[in-house]
Amino acid sequence: MVIKLLSLVALIFGAAETGAATTGIIKLNVGSETRLYTSSALFANDFVHFQYPDKAGAIRCCLRRKSSSFQLVETDPGASDALAGTPVFTYRLSQPPRLANKSPFFGAATAGPKLTVKQLDAETLQVKSRTGSFTVSKCTSQEGIHATKKTGVAVVADLYLGFDYQVEKPTCPSR
Repeated sequence: MVIKLLSLVALIFGAAETGAATTGIIKLNVGSETRLYTSSALFANDFVHFQYPDKAGAIRCCLRRKSSSFQLVETDPGASDALAGTPVFTYRLSQPPRLANKSPFFGAATAGPKLTVKQLDAETLQVKSRTGSFTVSKCTSQEGIHATKKTGVAVVADLYLGFDYQVEKPTCPSR
């Protein structure tokens, strides 16, 4: 019985060590809270990399926080994995970053162990992990934000977070 229990514990920790990188959307509310929406759960050894606005309002990459800085909260009904049609994991950052920008900010995010993240432009992150490379691109549709994960040209995740308003000039390509 003890050996089975130790085997189960080793399996759980082994799975956490090999957790694949996930795609995310970060929502920074100035002066209050930061929310992270991801396509899969965070593991103990993950780091979350996310975009933020600098003092001039330009989009920068990336702030980095340990996954233990995030607490799982109730799922946001406005968030979904548009590709799979499933709800996403919603987390709250325990100590939000201090920002000079005075309006809410939505950015791309990624999480996983030992990631190298580079911002290609304001909308796209290039991510390298132990299991390969991919990009995370964000855009706004008529009523929300999408964060799309691509390996090569194949879309493997499309997170969506709805707004409470319509976007005047959507940036997502027409489908």
